[in-house]
Amino acid sequence: MVSLPRKQDYRYFAISSILLSLHWVTYFQSIKMAGVALAMLSLFTYPIATAILEPIFFGTRHSRLELFFSILVLVGVALIVPEFSLANPSMQGVLLGLFSSVLYAIRNIMNRQHIAVYSGTKIMCYQLILSTLLLAPVLFVYSLNISAENWGKIALLALVTTAIAHTLFVQALSSFTTSTVSILSCLTPVYGILWAVWLAGEQLNENIIWGGLIIILTTLAQSIKHYQKPKNVTEHI
Repeated sequence: MVSLPRKQDYRYFAISSILLSLHWVTYFQSIKMAGVALAMLSLFTYPIATAILEPIFFGTRHSRLELFFSILVLVGVALIVPEFSLANPSMQGVLLGLFSSVLYAIRNIMNRQHIAVYSGTKIMCYQLILSTLLLAPVLFVYSLNISAENWGKIALLALVTTAIAHTLFVQALSSFTTSTVSILSCLTPVYGILWAVWLAGEQLNENIIWGGLIIILTTLAQSIKHYQKPKNVTEHI
């Protein structure tokens, strides 16, 4: 049986694992409804939620510059999204992706509160185990008919883009604020679009190019801001 040093940590791991599970479910449902590009882009608006919620969790003031950077990221993502219509199933998928982004932001903030006690690897290990237990009943509801080739792809998805990527992300919270890590990770939609161009032959229009530039330049500005400001011992705890 796993023993934690503080009783309140049991509640933290329970809540954060529930958030992670709901984030995955809503994100993949968003992909099903809106497609990979729209779901991915809607998810990566979570720096907006992070910048708004983080000061509430840590009892600090909202940074106007950080909020401005987050708004710029949102503008960049908005430029990439081709159409906004509430009657459109794709837009419904985008809204579900936005909800998933809020869940993701809250879970990241909670992780930052505990990164000084637990390593990123241990946090992800506990959360993945609990999330697996939470989602396991689904196996008894849906019948699985997966080929050997697809099992290999699922294993690659689980190991490389989930377990390893999430562990590195959580570990980064020990050196950066959650908002900084969130905005830096907004390069991911740009990578996704480039992969889509290479593998699927998708074409880039002007909105995608301009939106991508806004995201990249905002990320660069946030990185410069982080390294130039004075270091505070309590900031990274």
